[in-house]
Amino acid sequence: MKLLSKSRYLLGLRCHKLLWLDEHEHDESPPDTESLFRLREGIAVGERARAFLGDGVLIKSPAFASELALAETQRALDSDAAVIFEAMFTAGGAVVRTDILRRTDDGFDLIEVKSSTSVKDEQLAEVAMQLWVLRAAGLSVARAFVMHLNSECRFPDLSNLFVIEDVTETVEPMLTEVARELAAQVAMLDGPKPETPFGPYCKRPEPCARFGECWSGFSEHHVHTLYRIQWKSIEKNLAAGRDTIDKMDESMTTVIPAKRQIRSVRTRERIVEPGLGAALATLKAPVAWLDFETVGLAIPVWPGCAPFTQVPVQFSVHWTGRTDPPDNRHQEYLAVAGEDPRPALAADLVRVCDSAETIVAYYASFEKGCIERLAEAVPAHADALRRINDRIVDLLPIVRDHVYDLAFHGSFSLKKVLPALVPTLSYADLDVKDGGSATVLLAQLLLDPERIGGDEAVQKLRRQLLAYCERDTEAMVRLAEALRAMS
Repeated sequence: MKLLSKSRYLLGLRCHKLLWLDEHEHDESPPDTESLFRLREGIAVGERARAFLGDGVLIKSPAFASELALAETQRALDSDAAVIFEAMFTAGGAVVRTDILRRTDDGFDLIEVKSSTSVKDEQLAEVAMQLWVLRAAGLSVARAFVMHLNSECRFPDLSNLFVIEDVTETVEPMLTEVARELAAQVAMLDGPKPETPFGPYCKRPEPCARFGECWSGFSEHHVHTLYRIQWKSIEKNLAAGRDTIDKMDESMTTVIPAKRQIRSVRTRERIVEPGLGAALATLKAPVAWLDFETVGLAIPVWPGCAPFTQVPVQFSVHWTGRTDPPDNRHQEYLAVAGEDPRPALAADLVRVCDSAETIVAYYASFEKGCIERLAEAVPAHADALRRINDRIVDLLPIVRDHVYDLAFHGSFSLKKVLPALVPTLSYADLDVKDGGSATVLLAQLLLDPERIGGDEAVQKLRRQLLAYCERDTEAMVRLAEALRAMS
């Protein structure tokens, strides 16, 4: 059995079955583009944190060479080094590499570095686990801290990039539970695969990567797919034998789209409300159908940006006019490497959208937020940008409040709605198929084009990203056409 690392301990803390699968049926598929990018960001944040704290001893032995790393750690401890980075300790069937140890008059401070702008519950659990292992290994650790990104920091002044929060009083009471949980995980891994019931941990804090494997036997319209259902309601329905939505009654929820979903599942029919036509009539032509792609970096690189500020770097606009034949056209923008993307994008966006009567987005709060940040960053176009925001209409609630199709499965995301209502259009033929991949590839294109390759590879990626963003706005146009046809 492998020793329990910090990350594996958190897997087990979330779900013992998830940890057992990682040990005995490990997923050997390589990490995707987005995961690799976030890993590189985490490494960059760690390097910045070390520089922030000044000189120290870095334990260079790799994690797989544990005996070397442990011996190197001991030498650093014996050398009276004031700060030690990446020290390794083992106890109780667990092994940890601590981001930072800072020597004090009464021992050491433990400092965990995180690429987030606040302290999260799972980070506290991770710190508690490390603190227990360090003390069990014989190290005197008086205090524990989380060093995270500062949401008040603004590029180019990164002198206050980090905030260091003392979490000692929070994690100290957790140490008894750490000892119990470590022992339970070690014992569990030596036994058969545990049978873990469906629970909130399957979906939070993010959907479990092994969810499909565990629950492939769920009925198509299982109760957990009901729109906005809370876990307590899931438990209540399962306890009453209502495992699928068709066994529920509309009176069992106060959420109107969920009521519509129940009615649709019970009748096995698509539901279209009478008010759909009137809602669509609010989209006065000419219409600009707008979608942004953004880059949000842990360590900001553009003036005035904080960690993870979502900076629009690309847009697509499909234009549908009131002329006969309709004045339908497509316009797009994609930033180039080596410059702040916002001034040129803002100017182009104003030019493209200025004469539109209505501007439509899907989940429009995202586009509105992008435009407001653009207005703040590019004051020369602020008034025109805010006039664009005044004309934005959200297509999502028009769908959510008037239509339910069985293929939605409780979701009103564009990726769910489009194949159900416009089956002839999809993202399957594209090289870039989702927003997560797009934002990572955009960051590489604009900030690290050498990683992509030569000019030919860069131009190919630009074409792929333009095609993805264009598909998003084409999808809205075609979706609106389908909605009008069914209204």
